Amino acid sequence: MTGVSGLPGGGIDPRSQGLERLPTEQTPVSRGEQRPIPHGSVVEGIVLRADENGEYLVSVAGRQMRALSNLPLLVGQRFRALWDASGDVPLLRLSEKDSALLARVPFQDRELAAALLSRGLPASQDVLQGLRAVWLRLGGGADMLGSLVELWARDLPLTFANVQLVAWYAALQEKQLASLWKRLRENLRSGERLSSREGEPPGAAALAGDDEELSRFLRAHGFLSKSARQGIDPALLTPARWPLDEDVSAFAEVAAHLEEREGRKIWRVAFEVEGVVLGLVGGEVTTDGNALAVGLGTSDEETAALFRERLPELMGELATLPLRVARVGVFPRKDGVDPMAYRGVDVQA
Repeated sequence: MTGVSGLPGGGIDPRSQGLERLPTEQTPVSRGEQRPIPHGSVVEGIVLRADENGEYLVSVAGRQMRALSNLPLLVGQRFRALWDASGDVPLLRLSEKDSALLARVPFQDRELAAALLSRGLPASQDVLQGLRAVWLRLGGGADMLGSLVELWARDLPLTFANVQLVAWYAALQEKQLASLWKRLRENLRSGERLSSREGEPPGAAALAGDDEELSRFLRAHGFLSKSARQGIDPALLTPARWPLDEDVSAFAEVAAHLEEREGRKIWRVAFEVEGVVLGLVGGEVTTDGNALAVGLGTSDEETAALFRERLPELMGELATLPLRVARVGVFPRKDGVDPMAYRGVDVQA
């Protein structure tokens, strides 16, 4: 058995004898209240709007907020930055190396290259030329670049309607999401037959019924739930947003990826959750269909300690699944550290 290696911060193997229990304290936060993003945290998000006063409307961990940036940003651009909360308006501190990369790209391609590089996608000449042709055919608007690249990253049709759909989904606020998910659950509980063919899962039209907005939401959700192209990091793409509880009061951002490795299929699901008590938490589940590896990450040391204390309990719950649990661990999310640094794990027995 090869097991799983490369989980920064340590992990727990099913054959081990347990884990040192670490004391921790948590500051309670009332339900519905969101903790502020800690100063100095590494955040990932997407730019929804650029204002004339130099501020940006960004989405971070499912929350929309205003921020400044030390480097120019584009609408639709994904970013990873340090969160500087020392001023009245938070400042996104991005790496200068991104600017250095863009400086080597022809001026007419820099907006498109920024949309690609911010998602960890290749900004090769072939990719730029192909996407530029489609972008210009669709009108060449800067506000559609991000959605266009998201579709390309998932090998989906690059149509104007699909671009608009993805942009609309990315801009949905939590109240809108909650309403849509509640309407979907009501449809599922209505008892109506949702599939015209026995054994087939219902499509978006069947699930939405006469609700056109819900049908639109389900189509966009399906787009962003599709696996990324081979070799593309799903955590840097716009995620699908799933409800965490029955009340639809909190959401997790989820990105899926399927890759071929030495003749095997590897499924990876990266997720990020903004909790009312634990704050921002991320992680990834990796499986080859036989074994399962789970990693949890947080930049808060108290939360990390709590996770390590509860790992045996999580192991017990995972043991009920029809997959061998190879490893479960906690890794740090610190400045300059890739929060998904353990992705190269091998789950094969």
